[in-house]
Amino acid sequence: MDFQEAIYTQFAQSFEAQQQALESLPPYIEHAAKVMFASIASGGKVVCIGNSTGSHLAQYFSTLLLDRMDRERPGLPAFNLSGDGAALLSITHNDSYHDVFSKQITAIGNPGDILFVIANRGNTSPIIQAIQAGHERKMNIVALTSP
Repeated sequence: MDFQEAIYTQFAQSFEAQQQALESLPPYIEHAAKVMFASIASGGKVVCIGNSTGSHLAQYFSTLLLDRMDRERPGLPAFNLSGDGAALLSITHNDSYHDVFSKQITAIGNPGDILFVIANRGNTSPIIQAIQAGHERKMNIVALTSP
C-alpha cells in the first residue's frame, strides 16, 4: 500500500466512524449536556480526568469551560485532576497509582458535581476507582471511553 492509499483509507475509516456516531450518539450527548448544565446551574462543578491522551483532552475541556468557547461569557467551575503533577506524584508515592484520581475525588467531589472522564481505555484501575469514588460521593458521571 502506498502513502496516498493509506491516507485515503484513514479518511474513509474516519468518515465511516463519524457516520456511525452521527446515527447513534446525539441523544447521549444531549443528555450529558443537560446533566452538566443542571449541575453547574445549581452550583456544582465539573471535575475532569483522563488517561493517556484523554488526560490532555480532559485538560482542554476544563480550560474551555473555565475560559470560553465561541464567545465571551463568564467562566464555568471546572478543573482537571490529570494535570496536577505534585498531587499525582504524592498519591502515587504514598499510596498507589490505582488511587491517583479516587483520592482526589473523595476529597473534593460533592453530591451533584460532575465527574467528566475521557479515557481511551475505560477499564484501567485508576479510571474504575475514580468512577467508584464519584458514585460514593453521589456525583454524576459523564464518560467518553472506547471499548
